[in-house]
Amino acid sequence: VLPTTVDIAEVIAGHRAEGKNVFVDFTAEWCITCKVNKRVAINTAAVQEAFQANNVEFVTADWTNEDPSITRVLAEFGRSGVPFYLLYPADTSRPPLRFGDGIITAGDILEAIEKLKR
Repeated sequence: VLPTTVDIAEVIAGHRAEGKNVFVDFTAEWCITCKVNKRVAINTAAVQEAFQANNVEFVTADWTNEDPSITRVLAEFGRSGVPFYLLYPADTSRPPLRFGDGIITAGDILEAIEKLKR
């Protein structure tokens, strides 16, 4: 029997094991700021092209039903809710890049992707 929920930490670790950088969008259906960020920052052509060009896997961590595995990752970063965004380098010895809380811009994401290359 397969588990009904997927452990977000395992999903992230799996992509990193494949040599991919991972952008995680911690979001929820009721989160208006999350929807705005998705529209004006994440789903822009520039960001989507940068994800493809830089081997970035996009992962949605849907916290609508307060998934315990997502709650654990949020707590690791001192967060009690969404929106929240992390960019994990493929290199597991490097910590994830954390974005400011609340509104993010396409520029914030592109800047973080540039930092992965250093």
